[in-house]
Amino acid sequence: MDLGFFCDPSSHNIYLSTSSSPTGPFTAPVKVFTIEDMDQGSLIKYYTPAIHPEFDNGKNELLLTYSVNYSACTVSSECINGEMPSNGYQVKGVRVPAAAIGL
Repeated sequence: MDLGFFCDPSSHNIYLSTSSSPTGPFTAPVKVFTIEDMDQGSLIKYYTPAIHPEFDNGKNELLLTYSVNYSACTVSSECINGEMPSNGYQVKGVRVPAAAIGL
C-alpha cells in the first residue's frame, strides 16, 4: 500500500504480491486497487490493508479490506464536549480477481 498517513497523497494504491512460501520469494507487486475515498474534496487517510481468504465467494476473487479515516483531513482532531466523532473511521472492502495477481 502506498503511504496513506498524509492527506491528498499523490499515489494512493494497494498492491499484492504472491509466493508459494510465507517467507518468499515474492512476485513483483501488482497494483490491484486505487483508493478514491474523499471527504470535502480531499483524499482521506487510509491504512491496514488485509486479504481475507476465509471469505470465499465462489467467484475466484479475494476479499481485500482497508481502513479509512474520513475526518482526519478536514476536521480538527480536538474533542468536542469530551467526544470525538467515530463515524469517520470505517473499514472498506473490495473484491480482487485472483487472475489479476496470477492465481
